[in-house]
Amino acid sequence: MKLNIAKKIDENIVSVDITVAELGTTDTDESTERELLHDFVRTVEYSKIQFKANMKEDANGDPIVTDSELAENTVVSVELKDLINKSHVIDEDLHITFSVDVTKLPDAEAVKPFDTVEKLGKAKAVLFATKIQEEIGKKLSEIRALNTKFEGDTEVVL
Repeated sequence: MKLNIAKKIDENIVSVDITVAELGTTDTDESTERELLHDFVRTVEYSKIQFKANMKEDANGDPIVTDSELAENTVVSVELKDLINKSHVIDEDLHITFSVDVTKLPDAEAVKPFDTVEKLGKAKAVLFATKIQEEIGKKLSEIRALNTKFEGDTEVVL
């Protein structure tokens, strides 16, 4: 599965739109993956995802999730709180959106390197997209592990 992740900023609203660009992998064609997704239905449920991670700015000043330890002014912990629980079925019609109005973010949450609400809004959007991608990846691994030669007809001569 290939995802399309569109990030946008419009009138102080930072948003992320995640959709399926195409199905298939290097080992599985589109129709086989579609069948797997329909045979072994999995969902992405927000309440089962921990939307918290250490983040920093990349060379361009854009936020990225990092495995680095917290470091004053360079790596901070960012968390999405009070996210309304939603559940999305993973299939060819997957469409997940997230948006944050930066004018409603408290100034107290804005700390270096995300020291403005605009930078913090971008960080929250990137955090959401990253965590959703990771969860979809886990669910796809589960589904692919269930793909066996079980289905089909077998002739038995007695």
